[in-house]
Amino acid sequence: FIITFRETSEISLVVGIVMSILAQSDQKALYRLVAYAVVAGIALSIALGAVFEWYLGGFEGRAEEIYEGVVMLVAAGLISWMILWMMRWSRMLATHIRSQVKNHLETGSQIGIFILVLSSVLRDGIETVLLMKAAALQAGNSNLLGALFGVLAAVVLGLIIFRGLKKISMKRFFTVTTVLLILFAAGLLSSAVHE
Repeated sequence: FIITFRETSEISLVVGIVMSILAQSDQKALYRLVAYAVVAGIALSIALGAVFEWYLGGFEGRAEEIYEGVVMLVAAGLISWMILWMMRWSRMLATHIRSQVKNHLETGSQIGIFILVLSSVLRDGIETVLLMKAAALQAGNSNLLGALFGVLAAVVLGLIIFRGLKKISMKRFFTVTTVLLILFAAGLLSSAVHE
């Protein structure tokens, strides 16, 4: 739940910023382009996850332990890098996205907006796939229901925020989820060393 909630929230923020700029610029016709980019990013993330599982699954014995340890170690490193990156760039991220979207609108580059959204969704989608695999390896099974509820909760939260229905402190939100992710990364690191 926490993994998909955090990653989907990041996607929702980027998509929300892009769509609010499109609305302010009277470019609501490009909403469909944003939706296509989101769907393409999700589809590519799922496809890469399937390829990852197909090519790197099915080990047995000692090779399986090494594989699981490496996946968990990489996931713990990814979480740590993501947290440090967000701490450093979170204040400038919204400004950077706004500037890129406005630049693409001024130059008439719809493909630029598509690629901006696609790359954001794909980055967080790949992180989700890797983190979900590591969580499943650590727990010994996967909890797809928890993951789906995390996605649903993040989408609802994103809609609430960008419809202006509720003001939520994003700093507090990311602080709480960051603490939970740090604990998860520590557990992954412990399991990785064990494997």
